[in-house]
Amino acid sequence: MLDADLRRKMQASQASVVARVLATSASPRGAQLAYLALEGLKFLEHLDFHHFPPAERDRIVREIEWLSQAHPQDGAPAGG
Repeated sequence: MLDADLRRKMQASQASVVARVLATSASPRGAQLAYLALEGLKFLEHLDFHHFPPAERDRIVREIEWLSQAHPQDGAPAGG
């Protein structure tokens, strides 16, 4: 990530993904939160910081999918 050109390409790619998530989802806010959760899970696994047991990981992925359809209220915690 010390390569500025590569970093710019990755930033542009991520900006495009986030824009597409927001533009194409029935629940843009939930989809954005799900995307962030999925990226966090991938980060933990990719850097070998933490790996969930397979059944737990499957449950987490299902819950992230559920989150993608959620409609959080502005400024209020989900389930408030």
